[in-house]
Amino acid sequence: MRSFTNSRATPEGGAHTAGFRAGLAAALSAHGRTRARSARTGGPGAADGGRSRLRPGRIGRVLTSVVSVRPDRPEFEGATRGLLGGAEVRACVEEVVREHVSAWLADHPAQADAVIGICRLPRNPQDEFDLHSSTSAN
Repeated sequence: MRSFTNSRATPEGGAHTAGFRAGLAAALSAHGRTRARSARTGGPGAADGGRSRLRPGRIGRVLTSVVSVRPDRPEFEGATRGLLGGAEVRACVEEVVREHVSAWLADHPAQADAVIGICRLPRNPQDEFDLHSSTSAN
């Protein structure tokens, strides 16, 4: 993920990247749950019935994104000022991303299922462990 605030790179991320990840995870998880409910009632749904969880860390490793925000008064943190602070920025980005991604997922169900399927695939041994532990608990 590449992130920017007022056209300035924020290599350490910050509130806007946290909001983006949270909004994306919320939208994908909600869509996955909806599709799983639909599958249980006889409609089209997720192939695994929604048993494996989508985790923000896994999502961030399989999707490419650029986050750019333009707050009126950015609050930079850290010694190099490469980290954007501000709870209101996080909340705003999370809400906007959740709403827009949810709408896109609803309008493009085949692509949505493909994205969710990719996000559920383990990318390294730790993800394999996470995948098994999250599915065995359900």
